[in-house]
Amino acid sequence: MLETNLIIRRAFALLVGLTLMGIVGCQPQQISSSMEAKNVVDRFYLALKNKDLEGASNFFKDTVARPASSWFEQLKEVTEKLGDLQSHEIASELTNTVYSGQRYTIKVKTQYTKFHATETLVLFEGVSDNVIQIEAWIVNSRGLRGESADDAAAP
Repeated sequence: MLETNLIIRRAFALLVGLTLMGIVGCQPQQISSSMEAKNVVDRFYLALKNKDLEGASNFFKDTVARPASSWFEQLKEVTEKLGDLQSHEIASELTNTVYSGQRYTIKVKTQYTKFHATETLVLFEGVSDNVIQIEAWIVNSRGLRGESADDAAAP
């Protein structure tokens, strides 16, 4: 009887220990990956602020459907219409785990010399390569819709 109680207590302790390791072990990696995704966003906007369009385009995922050169052209068009980047602020972030990795959707409020913008970046970190790259960049601004700079008070 005493031996059975000892086995049950050890099994229970093992179960509690494994559960705590699972809870504590999973969260720090998600937090660090989320912080790394925000770091990629900050470095992307730093390159954009420094007018390094080629450097900024290097943060994008290069695919057959969308080569890095097309991102360079989009960066060029946005900065021509909105002006130089003055500042950016991460407004929100959403993390989704998919079969092949982590996908981060980050909304950013930006101020360019001519217009404000609300931007959404979708980043992906694959399971096999652990590299976080930008998959999509959506810029919402009056300046891209052909409105005048006098209407720059809202995106």
